[in-house]
Amino acid sequence: QGKFSNKSDMWSFGILLWEIYSFGRVPYPRIPLADVVKHVEKGYKMEYLELRKVVHRDLAARNVLISEAGVAKVADFGLAREENFNLDCGKLPIKWTAPEALKQGKFSNKSDMWSFGILLWEIYSFGRVPYPRIPLADVVKHVEKGYKMEAPEGCPPEVYEMMRQAWDLLPEKRPTFKEVKAKLAQLKVTTV
Repeated sequence: QGKFSNKSDMWSFGILLWEIYSFGRVPYPRIPLADVVKHVEKGYKMEYLELRKVVHRDLAARNVLISEAGVAKVADFGLAREENFNLDCGKLPIKWTAPEALKQGKFSNKSDMWSFGILLWEIYSFGRVPYPRIPLADVVKHVEKGYKMEAPEGCPPEVYEMMRQAWDLLPEKRPTFKEVKAKLAQLKVTTV
């Protein structure tokens, strides 16, 4: 109780990435995507981790489990560490990792926020791989020059604005998970 664990109770969960990808551009049948986004933040309890200065370091749709009722839970804490833990950047998911983490090995809750923005993009693009037109070797160079992915087709402007804020090159300008949670609570859009 009160501690996070790498164990995931598998009560009829599927992997979010497979769920959204399998439906393509057809509306997600179990729960509207905007509600999935709200559940993802709740399920991750990222605000809880942020308050305790724990960094997940691998937020992505492939690491989110989703129940038939649309409840989302984080699935993989294998890379989680205390905030500001520096790491050799050998094997990291480049397209999901914040630039400061890739270049200097500096991970923080703000680098998790960057990844959360990518996760939002994954949800609204129905599971597409981020930076679809950019070769993996060129992603960091483009991001450092300020490139931001376009809004996925049908993505509500409010959600895309959250993505853009999460992808600010200056970590201190990115929102906190508490701020994002408040914005998601006010999100009125419930269909794609």
